[in-house]
Amino acid sequence: MEKLTIEGLKTVINENTEDLYYFSDKMLNDGIYIKYKVLQPVGIPGPKGLKHSHIQVGNLKVTGDIVSIAEYYILYWDVLLSDIELYRMIKDTYEIYNSHSRSEFGELMRERAESGAISPTPKKLDDNNNIINDLLNDIKLIKRLGDSNTVNVTTNVSLPPNAPTIKGIADNETALAGKAEPNVDLNVSQVGTTFMQIIKDGRLMNPLYHGTSTLFLDDILTKGLGAENPIKKHNIMETLEKLVKKGYEYNEYLPKSNWSPNSEHWLLKKNNMIVNNEIANHRYGGVYLTPSKFTAVRYTRNKYGSELISNTIILYHFLKENSVPVELDNDFLSKIINCSYDPVVIIASCVDCSLLQSENNNKPVDDTFKDLQYFLEEGFDPQQTNFELPQPNIITPEHLTVLSVEEYNNIKEKHNPTF
Repeated sequence: MEKLTIEGLKTVINENTEDLYYFSDKMLNDGIYIKYKVLQPVGIPGPKGLKHSHIQVGNLKVTGDIVSIAEYYILYWDVLLSDIELYRMIKDTYEIYNSHSRSEFGELMRERAESGAISPTPKKLDDNNNIINDLLNDIKLIKRLGDSNTVNVTTNVSLPPNAPTIKGIADNETALAGKAEPNVDLNVSQVGTTFMQIIKDGRLMNPLYHGTSTLFLDDILTKGLGAENPIKKHNIMETLEKLVKKGYEYNEYLPKSNWSPNSEHWLLKKNNMIVNNEIANHRYGGVYLTPSKFTAVRYTRNKYGSELISNTIILYHFLKENSVPVELDNDFLSKIINCSYDPVVIIASCVDCSLLQSENNNKPVDDTFKDLQYFLEEGFDPQQTNFELPQPNIITPEHLTVLSVEEYNNIKEKHNPTF
């Protein structure tokens, strides 16, 4: 299993079980650890599928040479997590630990846990114990590097010669590899220090991508990205609101959702939530950019290059097909409704950072830049690290290019062969 580095936490992998442990020095002192493993259940209850993720928070009790797990809490046991999902869940748990007392943390974990606390039989330390227990005896084994990239340290952890191998213990500055035997020199190497300068002279060096269609391509390449707001210019939200209102007038004649036969159809309900601003991730007006090509390609699935425009036309067709007397009282939509447009991805290079804000309005944009740098350095596709170009900000045409058809198709097929 490949380890995931999380700022502030050390990481240990038990090579015998491939379990990953995350902890800080303070957590070790408190006997707290976060454990992640991938399970492949055979004949036991659990989520469907060959593999699933298991995240556990444990509370150790050490008395002499007796180590017991006082209790543990299963925070997640379900379908296999992506790297980003795993990162966020462990980071969130760590932040909860840092902002609460030990007892408060325990109470919060009990509330969040999918399974209650347990008290297994205490076990004596031996070579079958998880390596995290052994490390509790000597936190001083973790040393920070000086000027050189490698140093030698000597462990005085009293373990049998056949104890498990330690690999990849890190806090973004140090890493440890070797056999956890008594009084053995172990080589400590610097890791995670490659710094990618993603911002230079106030501009983002990493390209951003915007998925749209050829419907808007000419305007974007001549006036700039963000120069036109087709939603506002063509009164799309007002048109959608009229369609939703008409749909509710004839709701009793419309097909209902299978799982809720007495309520409105899901198309009507979804668009009603959009016009009433009840869906958190549906905001219209600004332009959204992503550092992930895959995410940009995914957004090109909207036939007209705009989610709101596509939703409006889809709802119109749905109402007409069900004999609702409705007219598309919008010249722009009437003009494009029967036209075909090709999906395109716009590449924005050397974007002025001052033009951007986080997709999540509550998150400082500097934090999003830090997240982007972390994911790029760790080799992850930053699919959830997105930005908004709010009005009236514009990325001028000299910073824009269009992804080649060949490259677009390669990304599309790799991301989803049935796209």
